[in-house]
Amino acid sequence: MEKYLIKKRKCAEEKEEEVAEDIIKSKRTCVEGTDGDVTVKPGESETSRPGHIVESEENEVRVEKSYFLPACCSVVKTLFGDEAEKEVKKIPLSNDTIGRRIKDMSSDIEKSVCELVKDKMFALQADESTDIGGKPQLLVFIRFIDDKKITEQFLCCKELSQTTGQEIFSTVTEYLVEMDLTWKLCVGICTDGCPSMVGSVKGFVSLVKKENPFLITTHCFLHREALVAKTLGQDLKFVLDNVVKMVNFIKSRPKQSRLFSSLCEEMGSAHEGLLLHTEVRWLSRGRVLSRVHELREEILLFFALEEKTEFCELLADEIWNAKLCYLADIFEHLNKVNVSMQGRNENM
Repeated sequence: MEKYLIKKRKCAEEKEEEVAEDIIKSKRTCVEGTDGDVTVKPGESETSRPGHIVESEENEVRVEKSYFLPACCSVVKTLFGDEAEKEVKKIPLSNDTIGRRIKDMSSDIEKSVCELVKDKMFALQADESTDIGGKPQLLVFIRFIDDKKITEQFLCCKELSQTTGQEIFSTVTEYLVEMDLTWKLCVGICTDGCPSMVGSVKGFVSLVKKENPFLITTHCFLHREALVAKTLGQDLKFVLDNVVKMVNFIKSRPKQSRLFSSLCEEMGSAHEGLLLHTEVRWLSRGRVLSRVHELREEILLFFALEEKTEFCELLADEIWNAKLCYLADIFEHLNKVNVSMQGRNENM
């Protein structure tokens, strides 16, 4: 055993020496002149030269390529082999390489779209929404005729400081000026009909019409359908509200959600969980109702175990279940209509 350990120790020491030699060679390589010799300034030792170069080099990427990367590759090759060295060489040296490439691609697409739409009539579709960080974002799509075909492209996404009509108008106007476009060529605007968009005095559309009085404005068909779906009678609204409460009771608590999933699995159900309803996602309402209808027996048993008598009484009521079935069917058809109106080349 002792001989084995001594042998392993010698092998490790030899590897360390080889790694040290490779690092020294890589340091000398990065400071070599055109004639292959190391250039040393007066009063400066050769051993301090690599550190001086790293500190004074203006281009950090060049330093990493000539100094840091060869050393890392040498170490990895010695310890792990050629395959590991190839993987190390694939690592980007800059911390924002991917971000820079995305920006370059975005800029190229933006220039291409602006060149296509230049001096042509166009229509805009604008919508303001809030991202996951709570910041308002303005999304703008553009539609124009190119080579006798209607072309639709994503135009821009801009962060807003305020969600007012004046702020939206200023943001879009600045962008159009930057892209060498004008409101005079805009023939139509489609919005979701909110006050900041269609307000009669300070709405976005009203401000644009001051620049182009002949502008045609439309209300998004999808948003109209979503608004109609929100208009429910008191009886049906009572059913929907209770369904949301049931789902939230199970999904908002991780422990309850795990217990319900285990119950569904033991009962051999087609699904092992419920879906959350989100107001922003219009299709979610129909999917939530359908899932609750399909798992109503499992939900009833779960609430019985949890001693939730209020929910148990509702789920055991035949009239309440009939209204649930009706809502699930109606919203399923509304979702189909909603989906059919989406996508390119769809005409109303």
